[in-house]
Amino acid sequence: MMFLCKTDLQNIKQLSLVIIILICLISSDGILAGVDASSKDKVHQELGVEENPLLQNSILPRFDKIKPEHFEPAIEQGIKENKDTIEKLLAQKKYTWDNFIAPLDEASERISIIWDTVRHLNDVIARKEVRDAYEKCVPAVTKHFTEIKQDVRIYQAIEQIFKSKEYGSLNSIQKKIISDKLRDF
Repeated sequence: MMFLCKTDLQNIKQLSLVIIILICLISSDGILAGVDASSKDKVHQELGVEENPLLQNSILPRFDKIKPEHFEPAIEQGIKENKDTIEKLLAQKKYTWDNFIAPLDEASERISIIWDTVRHLNDVIARKEVRDAYEKCVPAVTKHFTEIKQDVRIYQAIEQIFKSKEYGSLNSIQKKIISDKLRDF
């Protein structure tokens, strides 16, 4: 049985995004359709979570439906959900793999997928509307991920698991993830 490491899975995900983007470039819908700059604010206000393709749970991003005005609301929502989840996880007294590490990674994966999709679209579509929408999101995303990496409470929770009796019963992959998280802080 072959196991893929997280880097391999990320590379596969990125390759999949590139393939989907190339398919999307052929279509005239979605992000390739012209967006009237004067209507962006109105669309931004009217766009709900259920209408934003970046926030819909799907195996692959819906590139044919994503428009620049989806970027900022999706990033804001993703960051809010991630912060809320982190606060709930940190409210616990005893941390374990199942009640902290796994849900923390899952919560972080959602905002990472949203951001990776936005970043890829910016990288491959040379349009001012895409670039401007992307650039509006960069400060919030940078701030959010920096805060996570500097949150001493998260470090202490991971360290508690590392020092616990449970750590000895974790498999080698789980132990590696925990040691990498501590190292990367």
